[in-house]
Amino acid sequence: MSLKEFYAGKKVLVTGHGGFKGGWIVMLLRMLGASVYGYSLLPESKPRLYELTRIPELLEGECIADTYDGFKLKSFMEQCKPEIVLHLAAQPLVLESYANPVETYRTNVLGTLNVFEACRASPSVKAVVNVTTDKCYENRDEGKPFKEDDPLGGYDMYSSSKACSEILSASYRLSFLKGGKPFRLATARAGNVIGGGDFSKDRIIPDCVRALSGNAKLQVRSPEAVRPWQHVLEALYGYLRLAQALYNEEPECEGAFNFGPDNQAVLTVGELVSCFYKVWGRKDSFNTQNAVFHEANCLRLDTAKAKQVLKVVPVLDVKEAVACTVDWYRVWFQGGGDLQEFSFRQICEFLCRLESRL
Repeated sequence: MSLKEFYAGKKVLVTGHGGFKGGWIVMLLRMLGASVYGYSLLPESKPRLYELTRIPELLEGECIADTYDGFKLKSFMEQCKPEIVLHLAAQPLVLESYANPVETYRTNVLGTLNVFEACRASPSVKAVVNVTTDKCYENRDEGKPFKEDDPLGGYDMYSSSKACSEILSASYRLSFLKGGKPFRLATARAGNVIGGGDFSKDRIIPDCVRALSGNAKLQVRSPEAVRPWQHVLEALYGYLRLAQALYNEEPECEGAFNFGPDNQAVLTVGELVSCFYKVWGRKDSFNTQNAVFHEANCLRLDTAKAKQVLKVVPVLDVKEAVACTVDWYRVWFQGGGDLQEFSFRQICEFLCRLESRL
């Protein structure tokens, strides 16, 4: 069954719908015909995809609140009665986790536990995907692609909080979800995502956009660092396919899944910057900035499990992902286009490419 056939009419709750991935997944679900509800705080960074693409008008209902507020979360879930919950709400920034470690753990661990408890109290919920990160592994910079059963860890507070979220998910499943009842649970570990509408601080593509819009020289912390780059729609397709498998009780779909690109999309930060500037039509120029805090030099993912179990394979290569990203920001930069309409057009093109691959 295709994603459109499956999600048509489904009631889906997205936590973190106010963020970058959250906004895109709301638009993707609406295009697939789902009834979407949102629970989220709004990012401090502006502009925000949430307003630029008019996310609220795409929702059946929303609650602007913290997942740490378990009472409000449970009450909202009782109102919307979702069948599927996609948990994206998080403190998602490595450097921010150094500045605010308590808030990072409160959101990424206790907030996640509150989501699980609200789901357990809701008879309507059948499938839950907890979105963590590719940085949840114990990374010794050996260069090998991480598999789902590799040791968890995390040098920084963000990464370790997401490793804790993974451990929480596994123990919650064992403690309360035996036999997949009352719902089935899986975690999703995606590679570094790029795409239009990300304005977060300390991320390389938003930094490129800010440098270009201000005609300033880009500052890059670790140009030789290797990361698995993919367009945001690639990761979100993986999340939705995983939720579908959970709902349908497909075999081997509980547990953890890596979602990332093929090997040729594993570029250094400097190579990604050069590609972005080339597609934009400007000569790349940046200063190397000393990293204040520790960052892993190499991060790769083994995505064989997602390919074998879920049949999830990359749709866009890295140059196409960068081109889609540049196209979106160019519309925003010029200020004359409807960004919701343009985003839906990019989603439609992605889904057409996806269907031709299946």
